[in-house]
Amino acid sequence: MKFLSAIVVCASAFLMPSGIPAAELHVLPVVADQVPGRNASVWDTEVRIFSLLEPGEDLVVRRAWVCLEGGGFEDDPETAPVWRLSDFAYHEDYPWYDVTFETRRLIILNGADLLQGTDRNVGAVGLEIEGAAITVGRITNVAGEDGESRNSFQRHFQLVGLGQLVHGQTTPLIGPSVFPWLTPDIGGPYTGCSSKSPCNWRNNLGIVNPSSEAMTVTLNVLSYVGVPYYEDEGQCQPDEHNRICPGVAGEIYNLGDIQWDEVEVELPPWAWEQIDSIDYQFYWPFPGGGPTPINGWSSILALNILPENNEQPYYAYLSQVFSGTHDQNDPAFITPMPGRFWSIFDEVPKVEKMQ
Repeated sequence: MKFLSAIVVCASAFLMPSGIPAAELHVLPVVADQVPGRNASVWDTEVRIFSLLEPGEDLVVRRAWVCLEGGGFEDDPETAPVWRLSDFAYHEDYPWYDVTFETRRLIILNGADLLQGTDRNVGAVGLEIEGAAITVGRITNVAGEDGESRNSFQRHFQLVGLGQLVHGQTTPLIGPSVFPWLTPDIGGPYTGCSSKSPCNWRNNLGIVNPSSEAMTVTLNVLSYVGVPYYEDEGQCQPDEHNRICPGVAGEIYNLGDIQWDEVEVELPPWAWEQIDSIDYQFYWPFPGGGPTPINGWSSILALNILPENNEQPYYAYLSQVFSGTHDQNDPAFITPMPGRFWSIFDEVPKVEKMQ
């Protein structure tokens, strides 16, 4: 399933702190508008932008760029979509919802608003906000039991269905980054699981290139094997109150000659790319047999993102979805940590001991 992301949060009691810049870029790494997914799901996005300004000050939100699969574009500031807090006081369908300018605190947008003019329903958006604000979005499966969208039954400004919140990002990644936690589909090949028919978990990785220059990143998976401490090793003494002993995890050794732990991704200018079931992109060189998906061997995975050019900014997110018995899919969205994890196969720079 292609996923989504969004923007905004806050309380009207907050005021603009001193030192806040006049304009700040907020990035929504993936927004969606009625996107069909697995198991008859339909995904939509609700975006909320909460003003932190003094009452009576106008918040201005201008779309700066749109990143799409295969490449997007940078908006012309003169013609880009613009939303102002002062415009969100009256709704023709809700004439009773009329507030004064001094009490307006919130701009609400959806995937169609954010992606207007693109002829797409999935992408990544950069919003330039004049004034202090917090952005948060809710990505929601709005499908009913018949697989049709139930948006027509939604409450005002509230998508009905299972979903997760995603905060807008205001700081781009520079250089390597790492997702310390991937939950793999440990059913593996022995139970008929595959990237097209996962049994438990799926990890969908999204990467955004918010610039006019193409970029290349290498995805590097680190897989670990968990081993329990056994009683005869004297490391653990299980009893009726302690039947689970702690375990140790060491990185899997590469026993083959093929490069199984890296995947290269090329991103055109202004591109958003998503790699579904990322843990199925890495194949373990099984001794004496053919390559086997690494998630059939390891339940502990980490993922490095290694840009070819450490000066280029980018954004990334990971959508983890349980696709077992929970057929409505409630994804968790995770952003990476700056830096990287070293592997046993890396030539880690040596540091001389101090004398």
